[in-house]
Amino acid sequence: YRRALTLAVAAAQPGTGVTTVATNLAFALAEKHPHHVALAELGSGVAELALNLDIQPRHGVAELAQSWDRLDATMMRRALVAHPGGVHVLACPPETLDAEPIAKEPLQHMILLLKGMFDYLVLDLGRVDQNESSLEALRLADVIVLIVRLDVPSLRLTRKLVQRLVENGVSTDKLRLVANRYGQRRQIRWKEAEQSLGLPLTGQIPDDPATLNEAINRGQPLIATSRRAGITRSFTKLASQVNGRPPSS
Repeated sequence: YRRALTLAVAAAQPGTGVTTVATNLAFALAEKHPHHVALAELGSGVAELALNLDIQPRHGVAELAQSWDRLDATMMRRALVAHPGGVHVLACPPETLDAEPIAKEPLQHMILLLKGMFDYLVLDLGRVDQNESSLEALRLADVIVLIVRLDVPSLRLTRKLVQRLVENGVSTDKLRLVANRYGQRRQIRWKEAEQSLGLPLTGQIPDDPATLNEAINRGQPLIATSRRAGITRSFTKLASQVNGRPPSS
């Protein structure tokens, strides 16, 4: 019986780079495990995944959620877009300005279905809402990658989110705090950030807007457009860290 290692990527506030991290983490995993990785956009708010990867899903997430009680592996495969990079993508239609939150039961069903179909499942949860659906998605994950920026508002909101998760039964053992856009001037120092969060930072994604913009404008993951760039290598390292295996040299 197949049961995917499930990685939930989330943040305490919008605009932190959750979709970018979830996407490139999934494609980094697919480098070693092509066609065994699924990437699912299950957050609310502005949906960016289909736009960033220049794909047109036949069936969007909301459509599956509406008929969740009939949803099986065959229907799920029809909804997934098989990307040439080896990742199967479940996304909202492009140009979705406001994706509705998914109710707890449909969300749970979709995640459990995907967990049974793949070896790796990456959940793009966006900003974590304090509703039962978001918490259920995080409970079903094996590893929770919380994206944080090294500025005061992001650190304070992330610390509050961690407290809320612990209060709702989510173990800090699951948490991996990753600093995004690392290296910008006037950022809070690494050690100070860790003291503020009360948890160690376990990884960093360097600030490289030019390389990232090129990938997004071409509708491709970083590994397809800038394989040798430092930002791309940082996702390979992150994939190894969350996978529990040492990175290859």
